[in-house]
Amino acid sequence: MICVSISAFRINSSIGSAVDMESGADNKPQPTDSTAGEPPRQDAANPSAVMLESVNNGASGPGGIAKPTETSGGGTASAAMSGSDPTLGVTERKSDRGTEATPSHRAEPSTLDSESTDCGATKSTSGDGSDPAIGDKPGGFELWHGRLRSARLVVAPMVDQSEAAWRMLSRKYGAELCYTPMYHVNMFVKDVKYRRECLTTYPEDRPLIIQFCANNPATLLEAARYCEGGQFDALDINLGCPQSIARRGHYGAFLQDEWELISQLVKVVHEQSRLPVTCKIRIFPELEKTIRYARMLESAGCQLLTVHGRTREMKGPLTGLADWDAIKAVREAVSIPVFANGNIQYLSDVHRCLEHTGVQGVMTAEGNLHNPALFAGLHPPVWEVAEEYLQLARRYPCPLSYARGHVFKILHYCLLMPSNHDVRQLTARASRLEQLEEAVELLRQRYSHLTEPGAAEWRPAPDDPPVLTRLPLSPLFCQPHEREPIEDHLKKMQANADKQRREQQEQKERKEQREEEGDDTPARPPARAQDPSALSKRKLKKLARGAKVGANRAIMERCSLCCNPRGLRCEFLLCRLHCRDKCYEHNLDCPGHRILVKTKRQNARDWHDRQRRLKEVEEDGESAGGKEGVGNGMGTSNGEEVGKMEVPNGEKAVEVDSSKRGEVVKMDSSKGGEEVEMDSTNGVGSTGSGETAVNSAAPAAVS
Repeated sequence: MICVSISAFRINSSIGSAVDMESGADNKPQPTDSTAGEPPRQDAANPSAVMLESVNNGASGPGGIAKPTETSGGGTASAAMSGSDPTLGVTERKSDRGTEATPSHRAEPSTLDSESTDCGATKSTSGDGSDPAIGDKPGGFELWHGRLRSARLVVAPMVDQSEAAWRMLSRKYGAELCYTPMYHVNMFVKDVKYRRECLTTYPEDRPLIIQFCANNPATLLEAARYCEGGQFDALDINLGCPQSIARRGHYGAFLQDEWELISQLVKVVHEQSRLPVTCKIRIFPELEKTIRYARMLESAGCQLLTVHGRTREMKGPLTGLADWDAIKAVREAVSIPVFANGNIQYLSDVHRCLEHTGVQGVMTAEGNLHNPALFAGLHPPVWEVAEEYLQLARRYPCPLSYARGHVFKILHYCLLMPSNHDVRQLTARASRLEQLEEAVELLRQRYSHLTEPGAAEWRPAPDDPPVLTRLPLSPLFCQPHEREPIEDHLKKMQANADKQRREQQEQKERKEQREEEGDDTPARPPARAQDPSALSKRKLKKLARGAKVGANRAIMERCSLCCNPRGLRCEFLLCRLHCRDKCYEHNLDCPGHRILVKTKRQNARDWHDRQRRLKEVEEDGESAGGKEGVGNGMGTSNGEEVGKMEVPNGEKAVEVDSSKRGEVVKMDSSKGGEEVEMDSTNGVGSTGSGETAVNSAAPAAVS
């Protein structure tokens, strides 16, 4: 069970007094040298850099977490690391990180030429064509102590959420290592624009690890070559994503049963790229298999391993608690640094995880999204954190959807209140950062007086959702997301299933009643009137094109056999899936769904009948060609053979003309008075009335 430490709860409305980016440093950060193989230096004038300097001098890090030094054998020494770092080429770690700029000022990114082969990296080779830098790259604890600066407080890679602005906000509150969002390796290699956006970094955003999802070693190696310009400290392979999109794309945690492929992915980057390779995994239900999995990754070349203490099936409402014992077993089984992931909601959880598992660092994802000040042990008011993030989003530009998602998570519990429905609508419909800032300012005006010293305590309103009463802190402050217990979720799912079955039964009874009354076309409820002010930006665009918005949702009725909407023009009142099954089973057509099973089957039978008759005509012609005499109508003219077969009743005459170009079949109907000639070479015939007949069957098919 997760222990919630209320003693760690410190509310600081000013926040900046603890960790302040607005110092007297240069306001304009300089781009990173793309050809350098070391991260930028830092100035001790910045508070975050002061934390690093204190760590180098033997002090503790953010939240009082001491930074031990790992020995070559994996042991832990009590003295902190000091002195020069040969892998960085500098004698001390200082920061020239720029201060927080005005909203109109943007930081200068460090972008590399994505069109070049190595993205700006100077690739030196020896006489035999090998790259000496590959063998000299740091690995294991050398990587952790050097490039990663013995980082213990880590922000996880999060799709569309760990962008530069969020990383810088997390670093302000004590994060020591960040990951980029997960990038798709195929898009990274093929799409120049996508690759340029992924390679855009900032000199103050270090150390930084780029993460890819991949299932092809060659493509992953090509992507790694693009990242060798010095803007990333390592490359991480995502082997832990449990989402359904990872199942469809065959990556993430859905590769964990293909050990040979995973080994190739790790080995190709380790042996042929300048970047150290790390991995992020989930555990197996069997501890012994998890240990063998971790050792396999280490032997393939993995230099740092992040272990999420949950299985692939533990996600969403069924997440549950992470298994720290499994993480501890992996840490003891391998000789490379290990990060723990899972169950990190408060700073006290960080201390407990480090003590219980013995890992080198602790990674958090969801806890960081709802409270980016987690590593600092703070719980600031939600509007202050949201304002800080929006200011950083101006300096480090990102898509508006990213910013909207972060604002929703930071303000989550406040937006659940019915009294803040207008703020929620403004946030959802925001098309500019100014509108998000306006929504945050509304919350500040409404609740800032409740966070001042000596102010009255916040009380929930009668119509507030029950979850607000179960929170350990006031919803006005940043705090972890309160997940619904798994048992309650399963009960709710069962209740929803029962309700759905009852609705289906009622719908079926109403349908039977309509059939008894002879009414096969039930009246449809009128479409709801749309209020333009309550529509999203996407729906407003549809209205501008003249499309109907929300109309189908009001008039769609359910399929008589399932809960899916039925086709509006379906003759059988079914959804497309069940309509198709019915048509195949009973040989029917449904014009509404354009399922023409009966028609297609009849066309197929007609075609086979034409083929059969054609074959009979050809066999009769061949048998007649072997006989002599005029009576059979056979003769030769200019090297051609002409065959004429007369039907005894005199109704039809067929002439077969064989030449080099093919067969010409002439049909003469004495009753109809119409003559048809057809050339089998092009399948086109002409009638005596001047019309053209086109044969849709195979060449020489005559009907």
